[in-house]
Amino acid sequence: MHQAADGFAPAEDFLDPLANDLADGVARMPGSAAGLRERRTSGNKSPLGAAEKQALVALVEAGPGPAVHKVVRWRRVDLQKELKTRFGVEVHERTVGKYLAALGYRRLSVRPQHPEADPQAQEAF
Repeated sequence: MHQAADGFAPAEDFLDPLANDLADGVARMPGSAAGLRERRTSGNKSPLGAAEKQALVALVEAGPGPAVHKVVRWRRVDLQKELKTRFGVEVHERTVGKYLAALGYRRLSVRPQHPEADPQAQEAF
């Protein structure tokens, strides 16, 4: 290792051994450089099968029955409870949101309207 005029060693002196160690490690790995690629794992399997997902779609499309479900619109928490009662599947509320997103549903909200708004006056404007 040699020193520069300012008393510090050049960065190359530190980086060369690291590069050599990395190259040696790659050469020892099975499959060489292919051993460094990221492999996607399948992760946890969904507890809902195709039939359950189709039933979820039908449930969302039909909407809740206020007399039966005690709600006027579906929330993820309500669908979570329905999945537990219908299929015995306990999933997190966020997982229900992921299922809905994968099925093509998005969260929509109605634009707020002032209670004293006059629709005719707005049209004339």
